[in-house]
Amino acid sequence: MTMLQIAQASQSTLKQGIIEIIIETFPALSRIPFVSVPSLRYEWALRKLLPDSGFRALGAGFTDTNSTYDRGKIDLKALGGQFSLDRVQKDIPDLNMQRFYETELKARSMSASMSFKKFMVKGSVATDPAQFDGLQKYFDDGTLTEVEDMAAAGTTFTALGGQGTVQKMHNFINRCIVTPDLILANRTIISNLAALAISTAANNVFAQYFQMSFMDIGNGRRISVGSFNGIPIVAMDTDSQGNEILSFTEKSADLSTSNNCSMYAITLGDNYFTALQQLDSGPSIMEFPNGSGHPTTALDWPTAIAVEHPRAVSRLRGIQAA
Repeated sequence: MTMLQIAQASQSTLKQGIIEIIIETFPALSRIPFVSVPSLRYEWALRKLLPDSGFRALGAGFTDTNSTYDRGKIDLKALGGQFSLDRVQKDIPDLNMQRFYETELKARSMSASMSFKKFMVKGSVATDPAQFDGLQKYFDDGTLTEVEDMAAAGTTFTALGGQGTVQKMHNFINRCIVTPDLILANRTIISNLAALAISTAANNVFAQYFQMSFMDIGNGRRISVGSFNGIPIVAMDTDSQGNEILSFTEKSADLSTSNNCSMYAITLGDNYFTALQQLDSGPSIMEFPNGSGHPTTALDWPTAIAVEHPRAVSRLRGIQAA
């Protein structure tokens, strides 16, 4: 189930509100399916080699061959945080006439969502064992290899032009095993693509493929997204510290420039790309007294991502801002 479906199925107004904030903060979660993993460890059979196939003579037999498998394994990591309020302050309205408790819980939900999207791309167990590995790590260590380069030293979509951008985007998308469901990008890249689509008549070929559109994220809300050949391009924006998640700080393929960014195309679903969480109801909220007897509220969300197919995700590397 996606987070949107979890919110719609929940009987808890509190849980619905928390998940709606999480989705609004990272709208791609309205599309990404989650698998519940009560054991906190997700395992799957990862096929490395197919069995041999061939022809045989009539009356003869085939030689036995088998697939070769490794076991994929992902440990969920506890994402969340907690806050404490004085017991006489908890129900006092703030400047927006909401209880301090509700205001803090919304802020905690936003922070958790921003952290999830950050680690989905930049997480690294080697850097911090408390994190889960993200897409960038999978490409850096060779687990994922489907990379399309804009140019050896990086370049802009403007420099490629309309026809060149169409070809590059098709190459990028076609590196996925099947048509991807989602593309993640920096907001500046989406703006550059939109500008290219309307800049000159020479780019009309690109305008046939790219347009700005809206994506429903539930609760009557929509967000503006780019769209290439019907595939939504969702902006990643910043983490909870205000840092761009997909920033123009990457090195180019030939290592000569360091003002580049990447886009990721993702095929969603079982055996491709899924997000993981411990409970099928999503994040949990717990309240308990702190050492002084004042209420402490904790948001716990054990989670991770799983990429079960080597071509479930592709990367377009070396994108520079126009």
